[in-house]
Amino acid sequence: RRTDDPAISAVTRSLTNNTTRLVMNTVWKPEGGALSLTFNLPIYSTKFGAGGTEAEALQDSFGALDQITLNPVLRFSWKFLPKTAMILDSFFNYTHYTSSKATSSDMDFVGGALGLMGAITPKISTIIKAGWAQPVIASQFSSEAQTPTGHLELGYKATESLEFSVGLGREARATPLFNFQHANYGTVGVLLKLGTKLAVDFDFETRIVDYGDAPD
Repeated sequence: RRTDDPAISAVTRSLTNNTTRLVMNTVWKPEGGALSLTFNLPIYSTKFGAGGTEAEALQDSFGALDQITLNPVLRFSWKFLPKTAMILDSFFNYTHYTSSKATSSDMDFVGGALGLMGAITPKISTIIKAGWAQPVIASQFSSEAQTPTGHLELGYKATESLEFSVGLGREARATPLFNFQHANYGTVGVLLKLGTKLAVDFDFETRIVDYGDAPD
């Protein structure tokens, strides 16, 4: 944005953020190894700030987006074939806005998904999951935020050193200002192994995002 007299001065503004991530993970496998229980707990703390010539004036406004997010996931897996497993995921996603000036509501999603993952043939593998997510604590958004979720992915092992994958899916998550979002995504991946200790991994993702309503 520029002033009415751009020849004299220019006004710039930018949004910055710093995220701290802590992850706790544990796996339990009873004797035999066909069954397993995995618990994963990522914790994110994100602080927003302002940059540019108007940084000081905007710092408080952008700080209203500061948030802490918990995203625990519990996975039950049963390997009923040597290379194929049934999976049951349950998750809880909760975002709390820490600033007293926040305009976004604290948001949560509780959900689960049932699926299969493993090898179809020696060269082809798949991940198939279908589930549901909806707010429980933020129940005022339940009717518009609840949504089916899922993930479908196919992998192809061209050679011992080259693998391809394509996938698509849908997810729900909290987001600042609009409270929540639904995202449909597609992915493409290429894995090239260079010897036994070096690999190059290329991943591409595209998303179509549908946001909730912004607060008044």
